[in-house]
Amino acid sequence: MLENNTICILQSASVRPQVTIAIPTFKRSALLRDALDSALCQLWFENYEVLVCDNNPERGDETEILMSTYDNTRLSYYKNHENLGIVGNWNQLYHLAKGEWIVMLHDDDMLAPFFLHYIFNSDDRIYEKGDLIFPSFTSSESRFSYANADKDRKITYPKLIDFVGFNLIGPPLGMTIKKDAKIEIGDFVLRNYPSPDYDYYVRTLLKGYKIVKLLGEPMAYYRISVNESLKAEIQIGFIKNKFEIGNYIVNKFPAIIRLFLGAYNDLTSYLMAKSRQKEYPEDNILTDIVNKTEIVGARLFFARLTRKFMAYRVRQCFPDFLSQYETD
Repeated sequence: MLENNTICILQSASVRPQVTIAIPTFKRSALLRDALDSALCQLWFENYEVLVCDNNPERGDETEILMSTYDNTRLSYYKNHENLGIVGNWNQLYHLAKGEWIVMLHDDDMLAPFFLHYIFNSDDRIYEKGDLIFPSFTSSESRFSYANADKDRKITYPKLIDFVGFNLIGPPLGMTIKKDAKIEIGDFVLRNYPSPDYDYYVRTLLKGYKIVKLLGEPMAYYRISVNESLKAEIQIGFIKNKFEIGNYIVNKFPAIIRLFLGAYNDLTSYLMAKSRQKEYPEDNILTDIVNKTEIVGARLFFARLTRKFMAYRVRQCFPDFLSQYETD
C-alpha cells in the first residue's frame, strides 16, 4: 500500500486537478529548485498541482529543508520510507498523482512557463491529439525560450518501426500522459533499466495508444551535462537494451519485414557496441553484442538498405532529433 511506502510532508489543496506535474528527486536540491520553480510558475493555466516524490528517506535533509521554504497550495511533497530506485520512484509518482493528466519533470530539468497553456489551452488543443505527448526540448540553455507560446510547432506521430534502431523520442522530459492510459499500460519495469522509458513507449504503441511528438522551438530544457545517462555503465546498458528491445519490436512484424528490420537492428547494435568497445575492450556485454550482431553478405545488404530508409524517415519525421542534444 502506498501509505506504507511514503510519508506525506506537504499536501496540495487540489482535489481533482486536470494536470499533475510529477517530479522525482534524490539528493539534488540545488537543481531541484530550478525544476520546481519552472513547474510552479506556469502561465495562463490554473488547474494543476505539482508533486515531488523524494527517494531519500533521510529526514531533515537539504531537499526537505528546501521544500519547507515553499508556501504554495499547488505543492505536494512526499518522502519514500526507503530508496525505491529510479524506476520505483517513477512508479510511485504516478500512483500518487491526482491529475487527469500527468507531466513528468526530472529534478534537473525545466519546463517553459507556457508549457501547460500550450498543451491544454491553446487553439492547437494538443492534448486531444494523442494519449502520450512529448514536447520539443533543448540541451542548450541559450536556446531555451521563456516566451514563445504562440510559436508554430509541427507534430509528428511516431510509429512502432521508429523504435527499432533508436529511441527517437528521447528521455521522458515533459512526457504528458492520460492517467487512465498510464494505468492501462502499466508501470515502468525495472528489468529494462536504464531504458524503462524506451520500453514504455513501445508498450504504449503496442496497446494501441497514440504518441505525439512536438517539433520546433523548445518547450523544455534538458540538462544533459549533469545527467546520469552519461556514465559509461549506463551507456553500455542503453546499447544492450537497444539491441534487446529492437529484437522484441522486430518480432512484431511479418516475416518479410523482419528480414530487413532484423538485419538493420543487428547492424546499428553492432556499430554502437563496436564503437564503445574501443574504450572498454574487456566489457562482456559489449563483446556479447558484437558477437551476436556481426553480419555479412545478403543480410548486410538488407541492413544498409533499411538504414537508408530509416535515415530518410528520421529526416522527414524527426528533423530536430539530434539538435535537441546540442549544448552551448
